[in-house]
Amino acid sequence: MTISLSDLLSKEPPFLKRIAKDNKGLQDEINGYLSIPTGFRELDKMYVLQEYGINVLASRPAM
Repeated sequence: MTISLSDLLSKEPPFLKRIAKDNKGLQDEINGYLSIPTGFRELDKMYVLQEYGINVLASRPAM
């Protein structure tokens, strides 16, 4: 599965909810990673997603 960076940076990423719904216990793990105050919330999301085999495709947002 591949997602775009713009989707990753969206306020309510629907793919994250869908993945968490399909994988029991994943939502707690995602919340655990995202609660770490790294200052790099989007990078933390990418790290969690890549652990589950989801590739993040970098793209430039439309101007």
